[in-house]
Amino acid sequence: MYSIDIVKYGNPTIAQNKWLQSNFYTDYLFGQITRALHNGPQPNSSTKTINELKYLCKAAPELQSSHQADFRQRYKDYDAGLINCIKSLIVEVPDINHAEIITFIDNLLHDSLGLITKLKYHYQRPRPYQLAVYFEGKDYELYYHDSLSIDSPSYPSGHAFLGKVISFCLAQKYPEIDTYLMNNKNFRFNFFSLSKDFNNSRIHMGVHFPSDVAAGEKFADMLINFKPFQEKNRI
Repeated sequence: MYSIDIVKYGNPTIAQNKWLQSNFYTDYLFGQITRALHNGPQPNSSTKTINELKYLCKAAPELQSSHQADFRQRYKDYDAGLINCIKSLIVEVPDINHAEIITFIDNLLHDSLGLITKLKYHYQRPRPYQLAVYFEGKDYELYYHDSLSIDSPSYPSGHAFLGKVISFCLAQKYPEIDTYLMNNKNFRFNFFSLSKDFNNSRIHMGVHFPSDVAAGEKFADMLINFKPFQEKNRI
């Protein structure tokens, strides 16, 4: 069983390689995270990883069998364009400077992508579907949903990371948007609940281990509390 520990995700795309080769002010935080051994994923052969894989094999079919078409479509929309989903919500909010807020989101995205890309390729964790093929039996029959955003290593979850960073920063800097979304009958959620929904979508789609999502949230908190990031984005 130990041999599966050598299974890695694979090589970056040309676009990802540009992020990997560029220097960012968040590189200091990257070093801080990766120097701590407890920040990495469990080995592929570990009991925790195997139990998470079994959990995904049971959880992923629930999305397909659900009779809630809006539920399935929402998760597909997240997958196709996480940032576009957030931007589309912003456009619905009246009496705000939409262009200013969209620019703010783009700046957050730029400051986040270098860090999350470097973390992913540092840890090189395979996607659940890549690992499932090494096991036999119905407990490891992983049904994962078609995804447009699994072209990178599994750990940490980029959706969880970016969702929390952007949702938290928007809620901090523009609380009026958070209030509007929560009080409007067409939405009835705030940025915190939206971020959680992003995270759940990755597990129900079978494209991330739960620990990928937990790590994405953890590293997002570290970026949010990184003083240069706070000063640059004025949050």
